[in-house]
Amino acid sequence: MQTLKNKIKLGIEYLQNQDIDIRIRLLLLMEHSALIAAVIGTLCMLFFVDNMFTLLPNFALLIFCGIGIYFSQVKRMYNLATNIIIVGCAYVTLPLMFFTAGGNYSGMPLWFLFGIVFCCLMADGKAKIYTSLIALAEAVTCMVIAYRFPNSVIPLANEQSALMDMFQSFIVVSIMICLPLMVYLRTYDKQRRRLEAQGKELERMLNTDALTGIPNRHAYYNDIEQLENSNEAEENLVLIGLDVNGLKKVNDSLGHPAGDELIINASTIINRAFGEYGKIYRIGGDEFVALLHMSDSMALTVPERLIVSINKFNDEHKTDIAIAAGVVIWNQHKNLSYQEIEKMADVRMYDNKKDFYEQQGNDRRKY
Repeated sequence: MQTLKNKIKLGIEYLQNQDIDIRIRLLLLMEHSALIAAVIGTLCMLFFVDNMFTLLPNFALLIFCGIGIYFSQVKRMYNLATNIIIVGCAYVTLPLMFFTAGGNYSGMPLWFLFGIVFCCLMADGKAKIYTSLIALAEAVTCMVIAYRFPNSVIPLANEQSALMDMFQSFIVVSIMICLPLMVYLRTYDKQRRRLEAQGKELERMLNTDALTGIPNRHAYYNDIEQLENSNEAEENLVLIGLDVNGLKKVNDSLGHPAGDELIINASTIINRAFGEYGKIYRIGGDEFVALLHMSDSMALTVPERLIVSINKFNDEHKTDIAIAAGVVIWNQHKNLSYQEIEKMADVRMYDNKKDFYEQQGNDRRKY
């Protein structure tokens, strides 16, 4: 009993495994479902129908299922196994069942419905259409023949057997249609959520600077585009252009890993100084931009805030980092375009950088 429970558990886990192709999972589900249906059909025919000829379709179903399972689970020839199950179940077994199990007055129309859904689920690509149309045409043909030539159909023994057949057909067919659809829908839902998560992750990567973890140039221009397209006047918006001093010297003397560390430390300093007021972007090698929301009076304290943050970081980490900044208060230049404001911030930042190098007695181009 425990072994059976373990096998059922393993089977359910296999059907839910998203790494296995859904058609393979459905194929195994259909094969074993058809086996169960064949056993149930055989038992019903033995108990309620006198004519043993009605057992023929169930034996045929068992044979086709056995062959299909052999090719799918032993040979791993899934396409061949799928074709065997489609042909054996939908195109051979169902017509046999129809003419030996009461025809239109039995549960067979439900089985024909299952056959059409079965072909649609199991086939791939354009074959979905072809196999489903063949199953539909076969179902209609069989029902028309049974209507025009009632003697071609072996009737069920009595009303009780007909009722049991319809009940059995309804239960089994409902389960065999619902289970594959649940697998399909569950798989679709998981894949949709996975794609959404992957899309969000790709968007995050696209808009994030890999070195510092802050928004990058792509994110910056996206935000600027939204800003320019906004109908609302931008009040209390401050643009700061920032540049790390001495990066070239660090790269040349200590190597690029040290230069990367300098950029990371600079982003930390800038974020500490202004992060609570807006967004910080790294738009180039040693270039940063801050888009902040603060009052005009507070914007006047930006240079001081930056110096405080730099000094605090240098004291904590025994470093000597310097950052140039150019500040423009958007509210004071409403007649200018964003490009003009950005250029103004760059000019002010480079003036600040020039002053720094002159105080150091260095040529900015070399450092």
